[in-house]
Amino acid sequence: ERFMDLVDAKVGTKSGQKEIYKTKNKNVDMSHLITDHTCTEQYRAFLDWILSRSNHQAGKILDYGCDNGLLTCLIAKALSKAEVVGLEIVHEAVLCARELATRFKVGNVQYRHGATQKLKGMSFDLAFMAWVSHEVFPSVLTNTGPSNFELKEAKRIRELLAPEGVLVTVNRFPHSEESNERLINLMETAGFAVSLTDTLFTKNEAFSILVFE
Repeated sequence: ERFMDLVDAKVGTKSGQKEIYKTKNKNVDMSHLITDHTCTEQYRAFLDWILSRSNHQAGKILDYGCDNGLLTCLIAKALSKAEVVGLEIVHEAVLCARELATRFKVGNVQYRHGATQKLKGMSFDLAFMAWVSHEVFPSVLTNTGPSNFELKEAKRIRELLAPEGVLVTVNRFPHSEESNERLINLMETAGFAVSLTDTLFTKNEAFSILVFE
């Protein structure tokens, strides 16, 4: 309950979001418990969606904004021949992710702390942003237009993809059509082309999926 009170108090600001993730990831057991309580159903649905469409059994995969690494580990275990990298800016989350991978005995995953510059020289066949697009690109929730940082970061993500690589985003937007359109426009400005729009269903929610090439 105290954690959810923090979420209610801090959500909506960049510094507040980071504080939420730092608090959540103080230790791996609390981090896993909160994730299991709030995200299990949507993670399972997204994992099924990825596996049903994945041509990257032995490719290189990036989880951009991986938080505590649970989803990253699930995908790495399911695609055991792939090389999987989780990228996260919150140090506490990276520590949890590394411990979680050790506990789950997942050997084909590694975690990097920091921004996309930490991946310089790497190339990925599949990258995904699971429920983090609004944090990386906050302008998708407003009419303000993308910032210079947002445009640069989108271009950096594009540069990380292999020639036939794809980026998959899954989002919970409050105004999905408008936010999806803003995200598409931003990514197209960065050199992407949208190749698929889809909806991910769970028991109680529906999430927007966009695939970019």
